[in-house]
Amino acid sequence: MALASKNQPKDEQIRHVLAFAKPHYDWTVVDLGRSLSRVAMAAMEEIDEACLVTTLEVPALHQSKQIIQTLLDSGFGKNRIRLILNRAPKRLDITVGELEKMLGLPISAMVLNDYPELYETYAEGRMLNRNSELGKEMTKLAQKLSGIDDEKPQAKKRFGIFG
Repeated sequence: MALASKNQPKDEQIRHVLAFAKPHYDWTVVDLGRSLSRVAMAAMEEIDEACLVTTLEVPALHQSKQIIQTLLDSGFGKNRIRLILNRAPKRLDITVGELEKMLGLPISAMVLNDYPELYETYAEGRMLNRNSELGKEMTKLAQKLSGIDDEKPQAKKRFGIFG
């Protein structure tokens, strides 16, 4: 990883690439990693919406709360942050309401944990089957994020970040 850290893009380079992509694509998804680095904060200036993906592990929830607070403190509107709960168990030890109160944002989407399906998919070197339960959930998530229903597409352009 030493090489990657030596070649980090400059803030203005990130903003330039994102500003270029914005008018050319209906949706752009950018994964900026697991924390709010200098590069990620520079990217936030060019995006319409941020998706914060977290799990129910205590360290992940703590970091998510810190990221949310940093975004809010920097002027990024609460209505521009979508909270996604990944690898959610079928039964939560905490209510959705308690989780939302703790993090200060509503949960936009929950993706159930399906480790066996993912393990099989990776082991066989194939893409996730769209007809599997997890595949259907990922389809619903993509539709929700893009504003596309099964029946009617939404024409509004969005530019977002997924990380």
